[in-house]
Amino acid sequence: MSSKIVYQIGSRTLAVTAAHGRWTAVLDGVALDRWFATLADAWTAGVTEALRLDASAASTFVSGADAGRYV
Repeated sequence: MSSKIVYQIGSRTLAVTAAHGRWTAVLDGVALDRWFATLADAWTAGVTEALRLDASAASTFVSGADAGRYV
């Protein structure tokens, strides 16, 4: 028997699946490269990877870039 739980992390989708006593994490359709002993471990690895990917993405927002422009 297997079970699957899907989480939304910002714009990313994390699916955590259990089968045969092993948990796997799939982030945006790409499986993480290892399996986990618990749901919590798989979820933590998936969230950590989502945050890492988001942090490395280029940002188009620059705080204060337009400050005072329309005064």
